[in-house]
Amino acid sequence: MVTFVTRVAPEGVPRRDQPDESLPFRLHALFIDAATGKVRTEREWPTASARSCVLPSPGGKFLVFTPDKLLLYSPSLELLQELSLPLRRKANWETWELHPSPAGKYLLISYDAKSNERFAGTLRQARLPQDRDLIDRTFAQLELSEDLVDTEELSILGSWTVKLGFDDTHPPTSISDEGLLVLGEKAERFDSPWQPVPLFSRSLGFFINDQVLLALRSKPPRLLGFDLNNTRGDLLFKEDFPDNGEIMVDPVRHSAGGQRFALAFIKGKGGIAALDIAPHYSLKRIIVFDIPSLQWVYRLDGKRQGIKSISGLALSPDGSQFGLIDQDGILRAYRVP
Repeated sequence: MVTFVTRVAPEGVPRRDQPDESLPFRLHALFIDAATGKVRTEREWPTASARSCVLPSPGGKFLVFTPDKLLLYSPSLELLQELSLPLRRKANWETWELHPSPAGKYLLISYDAKSNERFAGTLRQARLPQDRDLIDRTFAQLELSEDLVDTEELSILGSWTVKLGFDDTHPPTSISDEGLLVLGEKAERFDSPWQPVPLFSRSLGFFINDQVLLALRSKPPRLLGFDLNNTRGDLLFKEDFPDNGEIMVDPVRHSAGGQRFALAFIKGKGGIAALDIAPHYSLKRIIVFDIPSLQWVYRLDGKRQGIKSISGLALSPDGSQFGLIDQDGILRAYRVP
């Protein structure tokens, strides 16, 4: 499936029985046969946010996030269920984040517990002269909420509200398909007490599968490396990346089965820092890591493939293929050894 969002100009006066028609965006989904490359069918949904998306759900089903509601569809595109979401700010201003479990059984939705918009200007002013005290006091007033959704039943299983200060309070950042939550250095089931887990990096990271978590180490804009931990806190694998000018783009993409994940890097060329002229960036490489064998199994060279940039990257459920959309809007599929 390939998804994208377009902006539309509403025509005429909105009808009472079709209020969504006045929304400014359309989320599009192209259902493509990976073997033939042909489009099987197309669907679209009105939405108030350009960040709307489609997420997988177990059993070949999928979710549409719009973001004021979740829609659950069957593999045959039949609407099965709908869930309204309590996102409290205007959708196109929303600072929400989505954290699905590896195979899509659960979904964590992070959003503002109250309107934090008035604090944004204060933070911008405080950061210019580096007013640390004002930054700390402003952050202490921010609140973040999280809802945990069961995507099979389309029901909210739990909710949290956290005041963002500089204490040890953390909202959930990841969940496994077995229901294990990650909060900073700790892990718990959402229906049981906290269980501390040893810390190998700044955070435990996020679940790649039910047994393995990936934690990125970065110094923006550079990726320093990553750690793989298991749910007992054991360090399974650690890698450091050299400082060669590469910048990671696109989020980490992993297979639904949790066997593999892919990273994409760009590299700049030219540019003059003294004249504030930015370098020209192009795709350097895409690499695929195999978790069972703990080694890299594939590398795509952007220059050799004639790929300058990508606007999408995904692995197949078993990790045997990955697809990308290049600078010309062409979908390319590759087989991984």
